[in-house]
Amino acid sequence: ELGQYLFRLGYLTLLPLIMMAILAFFLQIISPNKYIGMGLFILYYIAQMVMGAYGFEHHMYHFSQSSSVPYSDINGYGHFLQGAHWYTLYWGALSVFLAIVGFALWHRGPSQTLRTRLSLVSYNMSLKGQIAAVISLLVFVGAGYNIYYNTRVINEFVTSDDNEALQVRYEQEFSQYKDLPLPIITDVDLHIDIYPKKRALNAVAKIKFTNTANEPITRVLINEPSQSKSWDVKMAGGKIVERLTDFGMVWFEFEQPLMPNEVREGELSVSREHDGFVDRGSDTQLVHNGTFVNNRELLPNFGYQKYFQIADKYERRKHDLPELERAHKLEDSRYYTQNEFGPANGFINYKATVTTDESQFAITPGYLKSESVKDGRRTFVYEMDSPIINFYSVLSAELESKKVEHNGVNIEVYYHKDHAWNVDRMIESVQDSIDYYTQAFGPYQHKQLRIIEFPKYRSFAQSFANTVPYSESIGFITDLRDESKVDLPYYVTAHEVAHQWWGHQVSGANVEGSAVISESLSQYSALMVLKKRFGAEKLRKFLKYELDRYLMGRTGEAFEEMPLYKTQSQQYLHYNKGSVAMMALYDRLGEERLNAALKAFLNEFKYQATPYPTTLDLLSYLKRDATQAEQRFIDDQFKYITLYELEMKAVSVTDDVDSEGFYTVTLSVEATKQHADGQGEETEQPLDELIDIALFSDDPENLLAEDFVIYSQKHHIVSGTNTIELKVKEKPVYAGVDPYIKLVDKDSKNNLAKF
Repeated sequence: ELGQYLFRLGYLTLLPLIMMAILAFFLQIISPNKYIGMGLFILYYIAQMVMGAYGFEHHMYHFSQSSSVPYSDINGYGHFLQGAHWYTLYWGALSVFLAIVGFALWHRGPSQTLRTRLSLVSYNMSLKGQIAAVISLLVFVGAGYNIYYNTRVINEFVTSDDNEALQVRYEQEFSQYKDLPLPIITDVDLHIDIYPKKRALNAVAKIKFTNTANEPITRVLINEPSQSKSWDVKMAGGKIVERLTDFGMVWFEFEQPLMPNEVREGELSVSREHDGFVDRGSDTQLVHNGTFVNNRELLPNFGYQKYFQIADKYERRKHDLPELERAHKLEDSRYYTQNEFGPANGFINYKATVTTDESQFAITPGYLKSESVKDGRRTFVYEMDSPIINFYSVLSAELESKKVEHNGVNIEVYYHKDHAWNVDRMIESVQDSIDYYTQAFGPYQHKQLRIIEFPKYRSFAQSFANTVPYSESIGFITDLRDESKVDLPYYVTAHEVAHQWWGHQVSGANVEGSAVISESLSQYSALMVLKKRFGAEKLRKFLKYELDRYLMGRTGEAFEEMPLYKTQSQQYLHYNKGSVAMMALYDRLGEERLNAALKAFLNEFKYQATPYPTTLDLLSYLKRDATQAEQRFIDDQFKYITLYELEMKAVSVTDDVDSEGFYTVTLSVEATKQHADGQGEETEQPLDELIDIALFSDDPENLLAEDFVIYSQKHHIVSGTNTIELKVKEKPVYAGVDPYIKLVDKDSKNNLAKF
């Protein structure tokens, strides 16, 4: 698409640079010499960088800049160009004015002072120049007015300082209510009308709710939905008594207190539409093609919202805020009746009616019961046949589809017409994943699984009940022709399918470590599918990446590194370290024993909400049939921050074979083991473990290598220097200690040595 290069490089990149060049010339023209002109431009450039710190964040203050213009194959430039066009007109008009005035002030003949040249401006401009200057100035003012009207009158613009001040007030005024009992929704009947061309929607959710607490509920904080134009909440026995417009919240009071286990009905409604354009924070969820919104962003939600708190510890100290509680303590059983999705979320019965433009289809969790078209609108009715977590999405788009049936499960992939490259690979991953997870952990709870591509304004995949929205940027346009790279679409798909077990069948309690149950176990599950498909040797590159990401993450920890079983929203722990730790358990316990423990854990807590499980429950199942040595190893991976330093210090091999045809290989391995605290202070521990020693005929990092493992066995490794002598039939090229990344080694690069 050569036009993209012309448009992005020319219009969006080169034109602003030309404007900046005009400004630089103008500053030179009005300066007495070139050095002052350079200095003025440098001062301007520095001022641009620091203006934001003083509240001048709006693009109207930043010469030649405009609101962002992301591109998606699915949605094109969408609505983003409107604002960019106006900013281009605004700064372009000012640039024309500066160019005309600069030309009039240009040095002609002998050097003249600026005052002298100013007196000759009208003469040098000529009438045409004066008219052009006035017109450009009028266009600049008119465009500026329109930008101001759209971004500050029709739409709201909040500076970072104002937003931070609001966050401080929010926490100071409402944190006292964070543990108020909340109504728990049990049934949702959603009716949503999406108008893609207008970027508007109307939604009404008829709900049933209950009180799972041991005390009556009389008062509830309710928060407005994201980007909403208007919204309302109706619940039987109560009403809104106070609107907190600064915070986008209301106080809802039950005139008839909601008693424990009492069930009532209610209604949540929202209208979402967009007028004009914004300077920043444009809605990337509701778009012309590829709308994707989840219920947390779509509908009003209950209770104090921790995500709105200031996270930076230095900013918190500046505002005299207490130390941030990133997660409830693992041992605090008060939160065992809340799941990781939040205190007001549990399992629900779900059905939905979605309407959209006739040219688009709509998908939400559940099974399609009917589809009809009337007056240019297409209506879809979905209903789920089993309880799901109160976390669901709605998507509307014009896409192609491919559908297959596999062992009674309908697999569907919806994709942009030009993005068919990896669809078959995703389907293959779904098939392999469902087969493995069903055999290892228990049956898949649904009869279908759908993958839906959405615009790359957001770069992630997310698993909802039988539905996986998947960004075009992380799988659909991944180039898989280089077989030396990890197959990302296959892996990501396997991870998201694993969430149908870990997260949707069993969900962790709202305490430290909950992400281990949903994310670390999904990482392990996906890695096992990857191993079955590509072989154990191919996992090394992926695990090395995970190990490096963990080690990098812990160096940037702003608060305190927690042991894995107490992770507090620390992705480098429950994703990256979780992968390495779970594969270490697989190596130590074996696939059959580990999967049996996970299956028993899942069966015990499947769909359970009273209480939800914690990592303490998970560890008890992992240790159930383990020896004392294995239990210590499990604790090392989960309860301690355990770090190894394994180095293949020296290697040698005889030039010739002995009388029996063997080469003699001598290896020297240096080994240490430490436990670290949350601040990184390390204490050496005695090392006495069985660790892999391997010999290779090719570089093990080469994913294209085949049959390159000459020798691979576990050896008894202790602290200090270990000398190992091996006899092999084939002359090795590489030797490695823990070569497959099964332990958290601080420097895995020196695990390998070349002969």
